[in-house]
Amino acid sequence: MSDQRKDSRKKLMAFTPVYDFISHALLGYVGNINLSGVMVVGEHAVEIGRDLTLHIELPESLLDKPNQNLLMPARVAWCKEEAAVKSFTVGCEFTNVTAEQQETIEAILERYHFKYE
Repeated sequence: MSDQRKDSRKKLMAFTPVYDFISHALLGYVGNINLSGVMVVGEHAVEIGRDLTLHIELPESLLDKPNQNLLMPARVAWCKEEAAVKSFTVGCEFTNVTAEQQETIEAILERYHFKYE
C-alpha cells in the first residue's frame, strides 16, 4: 500500500489533542485531517505499522456540542522527525470510519479549515 494520500488534507484552526485511547498517552495535536486520516504533530516517534485507536478530543467550539470526541481506529503509515522544531509528524490512516464519524469530520472541515486561495 502506498504512503501517498488520496485526499487533500485540511489544516484545522483549533487546538485539537490526540491520544492513544488504550494507554491514554498524548500522541500530539492534529496538524491536518481528512476523511482518510490525520497528521499528528508530537514530541515522540510512533512505530510505523502500529494499530491504534485514536482519541481525538474536539474543542467544544468546533461543533457547538460539549464533549464531542472521535474514537478512530487507525494505522500509523509514516513517522518523520522534524529536527528544526524538535518534533515528529505522524501520518495515521483511519482503518474504519463510520457514517457518523464521517459526518463529524466533514462538518469540522467545512466550518474550520484554512481557506487556500
